[in-house]
Amino acid sequence: MSVFAQREAADIRAEWLGHLLSTEPADRPAAEAAISELYRLIGLDPPRFHWVASPVSALETVPPGVRLRASETVDRFADWPQPLGFRRLISELTAQLDVCVLRGYRPLDLMLRQLVRAPIAVSGSSTLAMALWSVQRTDRRSDFWYAALCASWSAHYDAVRRTSGVVFTPEQNV
Repeated sequence: MSVFAQREAADIRAEWLGHLLSTEPADRPAAEAAISELYRLIGLDPPRFHWVASPVSALETVPPGVRLRASETVDRFADWPQPLGFRRLISELTAQLDVCVLRGYRPLDLMLRQLVRAPIAVSGSSTLAMALWSVQRTDRRSDFWYAALCASWSAHYDAVRRTSGVVFTPEQNV
């Protein structure tokens, strides 16, 4: 791979790590629209949104009048439909994207897995995954939420698209 492609991969990795580790305020309307669409795609009604100052404060607050259903308690986390639905959706999408990528970009794909996807996955697992595992309060380190939320797969396919010129359909764009 060219030095140019390696530099471009490093720039894309830095951009995605910036997104992953950002402490900037969220674009709430965009986040709510994206999350609502994800729920629609897995066949669920969108959630109610309750914005808080930080992830830590989210663990300490529940909006007035909201009660968890018995099936939604932390000790029943593995039974929640959202992580499995999101993971299924991501698996289907990555299978479709891999068909496009592996047709003519296999060496580039392998390089981007090393230079973009792997470092972001490691950063995500040392931040987001650890926070999620602590909330689960379980000995079994289920990766449902982390796998569904990890930005590494989005960063990888974005890097493939930006460095190769491969064109994904509008439904496949990450």
